[in-house]
Amino acid sequence: MAALLFDTSALVKRYDLAEAGARRVRALCRLSSGHTILIAPITAVELAAALNRKVREGRFGPVQRDLMWRLFLAHRRQRYHTLALDNPLYDHAARLPFAHPLRGYDAVQLACGLYARRLLAAVTSDVRLCTADQRLATAAAVEGLLVEFIP
Repeated sequence: MAALLFDTSALVKRYDLAEAGARRVRALCRLSSGHTILIAPITAVELAAALNRKVREGRFGPVQRDLMWRLFLAHRRQRYHTLALDNPLYDHAARLPFAHPLRGYDAVQLACGLYARRLLAAVTSDVRLCTADQRLATAAAVEGLLVEFIP
């Protein structure tokens, strides 16, 4: 059993079954997998933006988006563990783009993964960042974080 921090690029696949990798994400998130599912607080903001972008692009309609959003909210209450962000974590995230070609929120996701690894070190050595973003996956690997790449 692992602790899995899902960034938004991977987590959106749990809700949009048309996304490549959706089956893999759903399998990892199944309660029977025994995995602990972690998310950053910013994941809700990014997921809302991603779902609404898909509506604007005509990939699905508002009714389907609203269903996905409600399901995410239920999962966030019942299944996901949301990491707390504080100033030291943001400070660490602000340093990461100097070492890696990361966008802002990707740096926050990576900082959360590194924080989760430190936080859970006494419990498990299997803390993984789950992402569909190659740049983030590469940066996480360079930082010594285990990566579950889900293209």
